[in-house]
Amino acid sequence: MGTMEQGAKNAVEVCMAVKPGESVILVTDKLVPEVGDALERAARKVTDKVNRVVLEDYGARPLTTLPPKLGQLAEKCDVSFWAAGSVKGELPMRMEYRKHLKHARHGHMPGISKALMEQGMNADYDKVADLTNRLHKRVQGVRRARVKSAAGTDFEVLFHPDWKWLPDTGKFHTPGSWGNLPAGECYTAPMWLHGRIVTNLLGDFFSEKYKELKPPMAFDVKDSHLDLGSISGATPEIRAEFKEYLTSDPLGTRAGEFAMGTNLALTKLVGNLLQDEKIPGVHVAFGHPYSDETGAPWTAKTHVDVVILETDVWLDGEQVQSRGKYLL
Repeated sequence: MGTMEQGAKNAVEVCMAVKPGESVILVTDKLVPEVGDALERAARKVTDKVNRVVLEDYGARPLTTLPPKLGQLAEKCDVSFWAAGSVKGELPMRMEYRKHLKHARHGHMPGISKALMEQGMNADYDKVADLTNRLHKRVQGVRRARVKSAAGTDFEVLFHPDWKWLPDTGKFHTPGSWGNLPAGECYTAPMWLHGRIVTNLLGDFFSEKYKELKPPMAFDVKDSHLDLGSISGATPEIRAEFKEYLTSDPLGTRAGEFAMGTNLALTKLVGNLLQDEKIPGVHVAFGHPYSDETGAPWTAKTHVDVVILETDVWLDGEQVQSRGKYLL
């Protein structure tokens, strides 16, 4: 574990490669002000053009629509950070914000915390980028995956030849590039997914609210849609809220993302999706498929990940993960 100051320096200088004279917007909040403070100090050591905004200044949370001023600031900056707590109902607003980032490099950090700045943001991003790029090269042209785990996960995925795989290396140095921080994954939208999933962590606001699921949650996915009647485990409260979330959009149960984590600095769950989905293993999301990036032809206002640990993964019959360890 490192320090928050080093994590902020890593974010500003290594991940985003901020340069003297560049304009930086920091979107922060009152839930994790210490993270905003650290990022602001790190950014001001590089450039004097730093504009920090606090979400609560625009109204009570959740903010369900993007304040116009935020969109205007996003359109004019060179580098953007979204470093704020993950609040139920704000996903559409965050998605709208990213559409205003015309040419900016963007570090997306919803749900960031002091612990994540000290852990995932202190990773060696040269190593993260190396593994991510090697995996990205390996998945080109892959048509089928099989994922299993000792906990009971067992599903198959088919991939569309025209839909893109995206490498989240943690290094966003070119105009228009963006990704989550902490980083480390390679992802796409699945054309078809079918089988059983056992998960230890749910995404969006669930990870901050409920942390690691004990006992784990299990469910079936049938022809790419999560079977609501098959959900078991966790607690009745979590299951009910999960079902409510999934059914809040017509395509909320549709498998929208298949990803493999590549941050080798991470070895255990901390109860925060932003970092936990980067653990070497697999995560699947239901809802929005990042259609602008992957090419999948649908959208949704929801997107909820499920993290699967200690996975065995085969790509077109060749094993590339054994209990979460890469065999590349």
